[in-house]
Amino acid sequence: MDNDKDKFITEKIIKKDSGRYIKIVKLLLSAAVFGVVAMATALFAKPGLEKFIVKSSTQKETISIEKDVTDVQSSSAILETEDTEALKNIAESIIDEHNYDEEDVKSMYKVLANLTNELDNCVAAIHSVKNEKDWFDNMIESGHYYSGLVIAKTDNEVLILCPIQAIDSADIINVSFKNNYSRQATVKSADGHIGIAILSVDTSDADSGIKEGIEAVALGNSYLISRGDIALAIGSPTGFNYSTGYGWISYISKDVSIVDSTAMFMYTSIALDNSKGSFLVNTSGELIGIATASYQSDTSASIVIGISDLKSRLEYMINAVQAAYIGIKPVDINSDAKENKVPEGVYVTEVVADSPAYISGIQVGDVISEIDGEKISSTAAYKEVLDKLTVGKDIVIKLYRDNGKNEYSQLEINMTVAGR
Repeated sequence: MDNDKDKFITEKIIKKDSGRYIKIVKLLLSAAVFGVVAMATALFAKPGLEKFIVKSSTQKETISIEKDVTDVQSSSAILETEDTEALKNIAESIIDEHNYDEEDVKSMYKVLANLTNELDNCVAAIHSVKNEKDWFDNMIESGHYYSGLVIAKTDNEVLILCPIQAIDSADIINVSFKNNYSRQATVKSADGHIGIAILSVDTSDADSGIKEGIEAVALGNSYLISRGDIALAIGSPTGFNYSTGYGWISYISKDVSIVDSTAMFMYTSIALDNSKGSFLVNTSGELIGIATASYQSDTSASIVIGISDLKSRLEYMINAVQAAYIGIKPVDINSDAKENKVPEGVYVTEVVADSPAYISGIQVGDVISEIDGEKISSTAAYKEVLDKLTVGKDIVIKLYRDNGKNEYSQLEINMTVAGR
């Protein structure tokens, strides 16, 4: 049975797209020629990009984030549609006729440099200060610097996404922006499992010019990212504020199990300091991934979590609302496992210590089939049901447990939903 379990605790890997690196470099080098074509393609590939930008509701001062659909084509697949095939052929023929030289390379990097300079208006420099005493009982200040990203703003508030290290043991958190506007920030929310926090800066005393100089980053759709796509790092990829890096997406793992959810992990060739505030954007300047110290690679590549899988969590955090928390890492059960009589549901790969799941007795290897009267057939269904639950609610979870003889017994677990 152990071997059977191993079969479905696997990652879904994006298959190799041969020759993609060369095509992408060519497209970037000939940006001036391909500009018109790219604009036309965008009409088909990314309709309504404005929906990925965080919007504010004037009625309740509640900020909402438009979510992305998971069953979408990758950007490479979209380019293969009938509507854009003719445009692609025209572009490639023009590119093939061009002789590239040193000036083309300089032009390409100039475009990328200009983009990162524009994105500086979305970056916040964070100085976390801790008050301590020396051997002689004298009060001294020690501090560390981090980068954050403006993820939303209202008329009187700027909300900043940052690594959780920026708030750890901090007595004072000072924030400054590229336009030299500086203020003390407060912690609005934090998620220790993901390793991120949201800071709030009161801008009610700032004039309109100052406010306009602070921009919220547009949120991209990481489900459209493909292996080989060009990416830019902003924030503190080198450990210093307002540093940057260029590279590409080297590898993609989908449906990686994280606490109470799954996420897409992207591995990039860019070296990222995952504890100082490093963020990945695409060549349109949209945020596509976040690097955190909670998820680190054993290789030379850096890991970022796709932004699309974090949008629901971020919406809770920027509104300082607790999300329902059970405390497991779920994974889908594939067809091979079902043929080996593994029941339908989600398989528990890990139980977080002191979580509601841990306290109620859920164990690694359990298969959750029902939560609060709703059937659980996949991790997607698990996330949907969890999103409906309210903190403090008493629920019943139905699950199957292997008795060690390839036989499953059904159990009912009583649990009180916690918040995170």
